[in-house]
Amino acid sequence: MVMAGLAILVAALLAPIGVGPASPQVGAPLSCTQVTNGNTITVTWPSVAQAEKYVVYRTVDNSRQSWRGATPGTTFTDTTRRGTIVYYVAAKVGNVKSARTQCQGAQNPPA
Repeated sequence: MVMAGLAILVAALLAPIGVGPASPQVGAPLSCTQVTNGNTITVTWPSVAQAEKYVVYRTVDNSRQSWRGATPGTTFTDTTRRGTIVYYVAAKVGNVKSARTQCQGAQNPPA
């Protein structure tokens, strides 16, 4: 009887720190490209299995990355501005984001 009670107590104490359901994981896009056309920049990347949406960031002249938007698809269009522009894309499932993939084709639009 005492052993059964002890086992229940130990189980109750360990339950809050036990392994619960695994957090979802999502891989980063394998590549990303950005192309300037007039006053717009189009960013594209291949789809990632299980990704619900993609989050797009950019830097201008090596500034810190700033959020530009989110989309369920694999294309994002943004407006240009002066300076060297570099985009980054992360896949997202639930509240979990992948690492950010840096896009190729950094643009320095004409003034």
